[in-house]
Amino acid sequence: MPSPSTKAESGDGSRPKPPDAKAAASSASPDAAKAESPKATKADNKGGFHLQVGAFASEKAALEQAERVRKVGGKAFTERVKTQQGDRIRVRVGPFATREAAEQARNRLRASGIEVSVVAY
Repeated sequence: MPSPSTKAESGDGSRPKPPDAKAAASSASPDAAKAESPKATKADNKGGFHLQVGAFASEKAALEQAERVRKVGGKAFTERVKTQQGDRIRVRVGPFATREAAEQARNRLRASGIEVSVVAY
């Protein structure tokens, strides 16, 4: 019996594949882009890396996570996106010019108990 991930990848239509971060970002409406935090500007999107510390359906949960990151010295911002599962609020840190710089920041956040992923943009 194939595993659920194999079944989803086989394209039999039984379960849609989750969207990747780039696809979700590119499918976000102009209104969603306007809802981004003032810290997330077009200048941030010239290439590089962010850390993603969560994606939440609840604005309250997203703001709480952003505050946890700030308490340990991270510069968190939020970004609204539309996904197949509905609207989500991403909590991210950055930008970082290099993957190495992003990974160093990721290690500091992980040491504080915050789960984090490196995201190229």
